[in-house]
Amino acid sequence: MGTRFAIEAAVAAIAITIMAALALLLIEDRRALQQLRQDVNNLSQQVSQLEYRPAVDATAFEEPAITAMSPTPAAPVVEEEVETATATLRPELDAGRIRQIRDESVPLPERLALAREMLNSPMPFERFAAVGTLIEANDAEALNAVRTLVAEAEGSRRLSGIAARAVDGLAGLSDPSTDRLLYEYIDSGSDAIRYAAARALDSRGDSSPMGAIVSDLSQQLADEDGGIRSRSARSLGFTRNAMAVAPLLNATSDANSEVRLRAAEALGRIGGDDAVPHLTQLLDDPVEAVRDSADRSLERIRRADSEADQFSRFIGF
Repeated sequence: MGTRFAIEAAVAAIAITIMAALALLLIEDRRALQQLRQDVNNLSQQVSQLEYRPAVDATAFEEPAITAMSPTPAAPVVEEEVETATATLRPELDAGRIRQIRDESVPLPERLALAREMLNSPMPFERFAAVGTLIEANDAEALNAVRTLVAEAEGSRRLSGIAARAVDGLAGLSDPSTDRLLYEYIDSGSDAIRYAAARALDSRGDSSPMGAIVSDLSQQLADEDGGIRSRSARSLGFTRNAMAVAPLLNATSDANSEVRLRAAEALGRIGGDDAVPHLTQLLDDPVEAVRDSADRSLERIRRADSEADQFSRFIGF
């Protein structure tokens, strides 16, 4: 009897203990729930005070965002993006209005009227094609159209590359004010615009601006800083001028692999048979990236028909 009582008392004690523990847990759960509710309320108040900022800029579709680069000595990287425009923006290039102003079966007055209308297009490549048509026709509005495009290109790398191509097109414009505008760009334009203006002036008979640019960049190839030499080699390629070939050939033997890579890349951009032996030697370079760059440049020279050339022919100049 005593034993049974002891067992019952023990069971009762265990039950009481369990009930007490459950009660404590319940109390803690309520406290945790109250704390959670308070945290949610605080968070809601903070969210309600946040200022709405759209994740995508409304103008992104007019001028698609391209990752900006920090300023470097004479590195007009925008031209590289324009060179792939045919592949990446084919739907835009296939637009009917562009084809119409390039169609010689359409009477010239109609094409020029459409080109003037397209100067206000939100599509940069339509504007570029319009400028090209005006330049080709030696239209009186061509020079102002280029000037406007260049002015609006500030701060937009995509539009800047297109503007540089438009400046290239000024080489064939007979307007007597053309040279004055090109020299203005030599003195105050961005690197991409300066190089384009120098190319246009070279085509018009004055090679001194391009000679000065190539000379300055060539001197930087002798700098102790490998980064400066690398950027200079890359920029020499963007001049797309034969005067840059000789210094770039020397740069293919630079001790810095990045310089060799950029030199190989630049030689492919400029082209010419003189670069082939040096690029062929780089196919045995100890650095894989350099070998790959040389291989791509050799292929580019063999093609002698880059995407940029196809693009220019399609647009009109």
